[in-house]
Amino acid sequence: MEARTNKLASEKIELDVLTMQDLFGVADANLKLLERELGVSLITRDGQAVAVSESEEALALAVQTLKMLDRMRALGEQIDEFAVSRALASVRELLFVALFLRMLKVGG
Repeated sequence: MEARTNKLASEKIELDVLTMQDLFGVADANLKLLERELGVSLITRDGQAVAVSESEEALALAVQTLKMLDRMRALGEQIDEFAVSRALASVRELLFVALFLRMLKVGG
């Protein structure tokens, strides 16, 4: 029987210090929501978030979602569970539209 090794991918994301603080939320609720919804592990250190996952797609989604949350906070939005859910939905929608347009281009 062949042993299967899981290869982890990771990416560092530079975030504003205030975004990092807001990212945790009460009892780390925002961070846990992101990890659960995206299937990634998020580690924060020295003003950076590091996303780790076995899935490149989940990693890309995590990076884009964290960047979206950083922009939302910069615009004055409070980062809470509702904002995290909205950011996740927005990024998923944008990625779906990009994939759909790519499919149309290839097929057309």
